[in-house]
Amino acid sequence: MYLADTWPKTPDGTDFDGKQLFSQVRNGKSPFDGAWDVNLLIREIEENLGAEVTDIPFVYNGSNNYHVGPRLDRPGDIMGRRLLMFERTDGEKYIWHDLSPEQRACLLTQSACIRASLFNFQLPLDFAAVWLRERLFEQKPRSLPIPVAPTREICVALFTAKIEATIRNIGDMIGWENDNNTVGPIAVVAKQSLLRLIPYIMPADSSQSSLPSRSRPRRFWYPQHVHYMDANNNPLATSLYDWETGCIVPAILSDPLMAVVVDLVTDENANPSITRVPSDATPSDRVQYMEWTRHYFGALLNQAPTYERAIQAGKDARHLWFALRERRGEDPEGCSVIWKLG
Repeated sequence: MYLADTWPKTPDGTDFDGKQLFSQVRNGKSPFDGAWDVNLLIREIEENLGAEVTDIPFVYNGSNNYHVGPRLDRPGDIMGRRLLMFERTDGEKYIWHDLSPEQRACLLTQSACIRASLFNFQLPLDFAAVWLRERLFEQKPRSLPIPVAPTREICVALFTAKIEATIRNIGDMIGWENDNNTVGPIAVVAKQSLLRLIPYIMPADSSQSSLPSRSRPRRFWYPQHVHYMDANNNPLATSLYDWETGCIVPAILSDPLMAVVVDLVTDENANPSITRVPSDATPSDRVQYMEWTRHYFGALLNQAPTYERAIQAGKDARHLWFALRERRGEDPEGCSVIWKLG
């Protein structure tokens, strides 16, 4: 896996500002030259839409993609391979700092309801069977050893396959590609310990509410919402984007995090908490952050009460799963994951 797509530099060494891409490409001076053929994208859009791209006013980078906003000589729908184009809804993003306390509470409530709807959604089993492994975060196994079903067995099998894929054999890559780290003997020993641990940290079948596979984005960030102000001057979320980072996981492994100035999270007992707190946060700031997280999770767990039981039942499994997801290559052998279990 990699951290982010490379963003081009201008000849003077500054970051490309994302503007006038179309004219630069047409003049043979694409800032993405050698990394991405923008002409291929333009050609695919035009061939599928039967329309002509007249401009690309802006492009910016996401964690796993480039966001491109082409203009066409006439509107249309597109069917492509992995190319997804949507009409941009009205509204703005990055509005949190401009909102009043009441408006922020309104936005947190909406976000909680969206999250609860995703949690409560009963994902069709045939869909999960196709996409569970495909949408798993890297590194992922080539296959799963048993059929996908809402059972404890698939949770154990998924966890086992994930660890096997993350810590392979001595000399294989581990972590993010740009960390340039490989598996060593300590990581191999840690891997065997983790594999033996899995059956003991997975809830028993009696916790049925925590086991079905459901679809959800990996995490929520307030910039991933597009908003406009309604008649009462409250922010209304009109869309949610960055679904390309979405995962399908068993409910006990899902992540209800909401990122604003800080990350709104729960502790292992499903109590509201915060992480990623700024180093210069004052005591009054922390009080405010806790008000946000209590409001968000109060609304979320009210709409999806079984989410609380899932978090509590799977607390040890969740701890390890998130450690596998978040770990970087500071430890060349990756064994820091096992120490994080406490």
